[in-house]
Amino acid sequence: MKQHQFISHNLQNTDSILAKRISGALGEIDATAIEIAQNAQTIAPSRKKARTLDCDQSSESGSQASSLTERNDTLSPKREVNVYEKGVEYENALGAAAARGQETVVRLLLDHGAEVNAKWGGYGTALYAASKKGHTKIVRLLLDSGADVNAVMIKEEDESDAEEEDDEVQDESLRVWRYGVTALHAASKEGHEEIVRLLLESGAGINGKGKGKLSALAAASEGGHMGIVRLLLASGANVKAVFHNNALVAASAEGHEKIVNLLLDSGASVHVESRWGRVTALQAASRGGHDNIVRLLLVRGAKVNPLVGTSAPLLVASELGHNKVVRLLLANGANVNGSFPRTALFAASLEGHEEITSLLLASSADVNAVNEAGDFTGTALFAASKNGHEEIVNLLLDNGAHIDAQSYHGTPLMAASEEGHERIVRLLLDRGADVNTQSGTALVGASGRGHEMIVRLLLTHGADVNAGGCNSATALFAASKGGHEKIVRLLLDKGADVYAKIYGVGTALVGASWGRHEIIIQLLRDHAALNKRTSRPEN
Repeated sequence: MKQHQFISHNLQNTDSILAKRISGALGEIDATAIEIAQNAQTIAPSRKKARTLDCDQSSESGSQASSLTERNDTLSPKREVNVYEKGVEYENALGAAAARGQETVVRLLLDHGAEVNAKWGGYGTALYAASKKGHTKIVRLLLDSGADVNAVMIKEEDESDAEEEDDEVQDESLRVWRYGVTALHAASKEGHEEIVRLLLESGAGINGKGKGKLSALAAASEGGHMGIVRLLLASGANVKAVFHNNALVAASAEGHEKIVNLLLDSGASVHVESRWGRVTALQAASRGGHDNIVRLLLVRGAKVNPLVGTSAPLLVASELGHNKVVRLLLANGANVNGSFPRTALFAASLEGHEEITSLLLASSADVNAVNEAGDFTGTALFAASKNGHEEIVNLLLDNGAHIDAQSYHGTPLMAASEEGHERIVRLLLDRGADVNTQSGTALVGASGRGHEMIVRLLLTHGADVNAGGCNSATALFAASKGGHEKIVRLLLDKGADVYAKIYGVGTALVGASWGRHEIIIQLLRDHAALNKRTSRPEN
């Protein structure tokens, strides 16, 4: 009987040796197999003694093993490697081989005591990996070797461990969402029908397991895998089940009309909503722009104004520019002035969807409704002005939009001036916008952002060069702080007060100093000296 010597290697050497020994023992030394085991990591279960691989176990591979030994003096035909040593990319050699589809390597590892249900870093078991990647033969081999067909990738008791993600796992497609994913869910999502059938025959729980109870039916519906959907339904999948997602919602979101029809015919509720985001099928279809499914759901009785979530169908369709869906929803009684929390008109105007804006206005949308959510508040006119949608600005004004409507973030003129939309600034001024509303913030905004042509335009239309003061920044302060030398000179030439102070901050000189704009600092000092106002403090 041979005497075996157990050699302890460092992380990288262990992987390399394991790769070569596996390849040599099998008589198939190929780059793919070596790469797999080089990435392999295996964790020895505390209840088991580490098993070893004997490099001399196959006489057929003797010459290849000998060749490997010659190329690497750390190898010896009499030395053994711990199959539970850790590696680099994966934490489990069996998982690595299963994910890459290396059936012979999987078989060898199982023959030498690899734990068939070992989990690798919370990212799955070998069965999960093989099921997700579509390796049917390996799935069958693992099941025959005692793999737990209902293993949940991260169990409830492991929740605390799930907070820490393993940055070493490089195969993003194998990362597992931490709530209740099983091999059946993975195979259903990826469309591996033969594996789904095999898992079901082996007793896979069809209606979810684990904390999140993710639905295999929802996964297959989302992926558009009609054959698997039929198979799951025939095997007793609960079409009405609501987990983190729902089959009908998932199919509607992805535009799988035939599956939507099948689910509805199988008893799915058209009013169901997913727990994740509280989204209905109609909301999901509207967001995706799937007008055929929207029409189908409406015919089946879906509520056009659902009282769930914050994304009403009309809002999301308007925001994303789905004209046909908007028409369908309006024709079926969608509330054009509902606040969800913003109106559909505001969303369409913000995103520049002119045709939808026209549709909404023609359906009596309130052109002056004030929206109070998101990054800024204001009316649809404010939104269109801020984002530079000139045609929509004209359209809104033609339909009665208040040109000087004020909000916490200013007026439409202020928004256009700050963002540098010169054509819209001209349009608003030509249509009668008040250039000095809200203490001249349009001039301040344009000066602070460095929009010289707009600053000139505003001054030409009578903007107060010294508006602001006290608690508000002046145009001179804003331009000085931003380092816009030409605008500073222009404002000074127009009579800007170099000594105007912002309460608790100081003068424009302070603003220039913050930005270390030496030329502007000197310019402000020279202007003060020229005006012979040295009796007043500079900051």
